[in-house]
Amino acid sequence: MQQLLQKEVLERVDQVVVIARELDVSPAQPALAWCLREESVASVIVGATRAEQVVDNVAAAEIELDEHVLERLDALFPGPPPLPQQ
Repeated sequence: MQQLLQKEVLERVDQVVVIARELDVSPAQPALAWCLREESVASVIVGATRAEQVVDNVAAAEIELDEHVLERLDALFPGPPPLPQQ
């Protein structure tokens, strides 16, 4: 858990908050929408402790992120290299 609290990780989270404010949505929504945009992703596992969080998470499926926002999120969270094509 301590690794998630590193300065670099927290700075990236802060940038997601900035993006969310620009889109007038919660920080969870662009994060979830970014994950869901991949055709290879069937679902995203989320946690919620309140009904409002469930509603907020479901709303993320309706968000369409433009190319500029996707590029910003991709730069923040580059992920692993793609698997070789078979």
